[in-house]
Amino acid sequence: MVLLILFVLSFGTTIFSQTKKYTYKIIQGGDEVGFLTLTKKDSGLSTFLQMKSEATKKIVFLVTIYELQTAVIEKGQIKFSSVYRKVNSSVKTNKYITATSNGYELYKNGEKEKINLTGIRHNQLTLYYEEPTNFRHVYSDQFEAFLFIKRITENQYQIELPDGNTNNYTYKNGILIRMKLKHTFFSAEFILTKTE
Repeated sequence: MVLLILFVLSFGTTIFSQTKKYTYKIIQGGDEVGFLTLTKKDSGLSTFLQMKSEATKKIVFLVTIYELQTAVIEKGQIKFSSVYRKVNSSVKTNKYITATSNGYELYKNGEKEKINLTGIRHNQLTLYYEEPTNFRHVYSDQFEAFLFIKRITENQYQIELPDGNTNNYTYKNGILIRMKLKHTFFSAEFILTKTE
């Protein structure tokens, strides 16, 4: 996480002139189990995104899932994005990509590798504030791949994940108001409660 902070600070002396914040409650099995916040900071040419979520649910024992995702977008292309996920005290995911002059580099498990991608314009974070009316693929930091967006009805979309699970997205005025996760072992809903 120190590298993330240093990267964002070295991103430039850009002053983010507009900040928006979206807050969602997480519902599972009819119970409110956590929250998700997305912060979007814009300047003329740059956007910084941060998504933070935390959910706690008792199954056999208490499980707390914490997740932090970030992205830096400059002139319409992703320059940096990261995902960090922890379940209780165990880190499950900690990786990020950075743009270079020859594409992107992926950092995970203390190793660096080149990935054969160029010009990523949208990732899953961008789906929180931008309805995918003009694009049909997003990059997934978790799966390290592009995912296809299927339009279900007006303002509703679905992504089938590589692990067989699905995410469903519902929009109003271009903003995500509800997301449903349908996974093998659990389902959950993220419902917009506040915008600032």
